[in-house]
Amino acid sequence: MTPQAMSELVEHLVSHGYLECMPDASDRRTKLIVLTDLRYEALQDAFDTIIGIEADLEVLLGRDGLVQFRRVLSQVAVLPTG
Repeated sequence: MTPQAMSELVEHLVSHGYLECMPDASDRRTKLIVLTDLRYEALQDAFDTIIGIEADLEVLLGRDGLVQFRRVLSQVAVLPTG
């Protein structure tokens, strides 16, 4: 990711209330980027959703099937694109 793209992403997340930029007391040239309470809530919602999906998959596939499914997904995730 380019620095410009990262800056645009941070600006987007700040404008939507997920991040906050604060001056760095130890270096006035930099800003600290911190998570807001809204971001923590969004992360918790995402984790809860993932836990729920994994529980459903375990019921559907069984424990061994879920382990195998995760293994296959991790292999697919590293395949080269194009």
